[in-house]
Amino acid sequence: MSKYYLAYGSNLNIKQMAYRCPTAVPVGIAVIKNYRLKFKGSKTGSYLTIEKAKGYEVPVAVWKVKDEDELHLDCYEGYPTFYYKKEIEIDFISIKRKLPHHAKAFVYIMHEDRKLGIPTKHYIDVCLEGYKAFGFNPVRLLEAINQRRMSKMETTKICPKCGKAYRGHPAISRVDNETPICPECGTREALEGLGIPPEEIENIIHTIPKVEDK
Repeated sequence: MSKYYLAYGSNLNIKQMAYRCPTAVPVGIAVIKNYRLKFKGSKTGSYLTIEKAKGYEVPVAVWKVKDEDELHLDCYEGYPTFYYKKEIEIDFISIKRKLPHHAKAFVYIMHEDRKLGIPTKHYIDVCLEGYKAFGFNPVRLLEAINQRRMSKMETTKICPKCGKAYRGHPAISRVDNETPICPECGTREALEGLGIPPEEIENIIHTIPKVEDK
């Protein structure tokens, strides 16, 4: 039996899904309204989840999966200990014909008692590749990355790359993988690595809330 599965994180990555769920097919794109992305987890790592938040929305890919695909996903997501499953009704646009559809679909959500954390560079890159493949604006993803870093209680630092003052947890430069730089420069380097045009990068960065705006 086939079902619809909603992916918002690393399972947006088409290559990864082809390996993990060989019979899964991407059939549409949609948004889950009144939810927002968050990076949460444990000492072993931080991963994307979604939580209710009025006024936010999460872009998702709609995959058509078979029973064996769902079993593989259950194993990957650590269901039911790490993530649980929620069934929702959603409107989506088909990829091939660009037609509207309405269906029931399931999505994995991390148990809410997990704490915010900072994901690895590799995990972020996998997610960004997925965003690019489905044509999603990465602003919501980058906003989630910055949540853990934004803290007015931390001291002001000077970014060695742009020379500007910033607060919160630094990013690590992709140039040498060791120099702490401001979150904005870190975001810019990540987007440059994906080949996104400079003008589009600046537009994306300007939409991300900064510590001073909180």
